[in-house]
Amino acid sequence: MARAELEFRAMAAIVTMHGEEPGHRLSSAVAEDVRAAIERVGGEPHVRALILQGAGDHFSVGADLKERAKLPTEGWQEHHETFERLAATLQAVPQPTIAAVRGWALGGGAELALGCDIVVAAPDARIGQPEALRGLVPGMGGPQFLQRRLPHGLAAYMLYTGATIRGAEALALGLVTFMDEDPLARALAIAEEIAMAAPGAVRALRRLLQRQPTAFAAAYEEELAAWRQAVGSGDAAEGAQAFIEKRPAVFRDPL
Repeated sequence: MARAELEFRAMAAIVTMHGEEPGHRLSSAVAEDVRAAIERVGGEPHVRALILQGAGDHFSVGADLKERAKLPTEGWQEHHETFERLAATLQAVPQPTIAAVRGWALGGGAELALGCDIVVAAPDARIGQPEALRGLVPGMGGPQFLQRRLPHGLAAYMLYTGATIRGAEALALGLVTFMDEDPLARALAIAEEIAMAAPGAVRALRRLLQRQPTAFAAAYEEELAAWRQAVGSGDAAEGAQAFIEKRPAVFRDPL
């Protein structure tokens, strides 16, 4: 089975992530295939909107920690470069992006969902950034996306605690845009609405929205610097191992 399925419907493109079970974990191979699918969509001028979803019951629980835990500390950076390219490609694609979210969207999965312009979530959606609990900081744009969608205090709460926000609360807080029992159908309906507008104007508006309040690329460099520092401290390796062994992590002293 393909790790990323690309389907064209009228003037919309649907990218479906087939991650590793359970929870559609993003291995480096899955992340690269998703990136390639998104990049292909960006080169299709007839596509007016890109919809991103996970296969089955979940969007994605983020990076595959079992894969990362096998790497030496110095190997984490090279491994993460695939995810950096995926994050950058999602932001660079010229079409409006819509996430259709079912079930878990955690870590890198949450960042892919919240990195889309519009998020349609099912009532069972669960969105969170648990990186701090694993000795890491988010490395695919999470701090930026949360600050754009939430008041500072709520963004800080989610990032500092790794709290998971559930469907109805996520809608009430503005973390997601719409809630629907069938998020894909709603996303397709939104794509049809987008297709009624002038494509040049819509693409220009997407560029303008990305510049407010902070351009993704500039802020992302600072985020990646923090990510690399966390990895270098050894806390990330400890967090991944503790997660796999189902025990509390023992982190070193503050940076």
